[in-house]
Amino acid sequence: MNLFLDSSALVERVQINPKCTINSANALIQTWRGLVLPEDMQIFYSRINGFVFDKNEYWFKFFPLEDCGSVNNRGLFDEECAGEIISNSWCIFASQQGAFIAIDLDKKRFGRCY
Repeated sequence: MNLFLDSSALVERVQINPKCTINSANALIQTWRGLVLPEDMQIFYSRINGFVFDKNEYWFKFFPLEDCGSVNNRGLFDEECAGEIISNSWCIFASQQGAFIAIDLDKKRFGRCY
């Protein structure tokens, strides 16, 4: 599943929404904690560094890249597969009303969202 089907269109829609608070981007971002980001996330984070929709209407947040966390560091769970903790490469980049969205940056599962 590609969450950022057209990251440029998403950025443009967010930028004109008066109920959205946008964090400014300041550089081309290609990695997170040494793991390569998918191209559409690189485009997104090079244009804006996350945003928050107004909590009163519809609360949704894309974290600034420096605030993205790993699933394991947040103490959510350790997902094991064949003896390997595969959630080490899951980057939590968004949340909605207490639920988190993470993307897998491991080469074997690159781009999968959970």
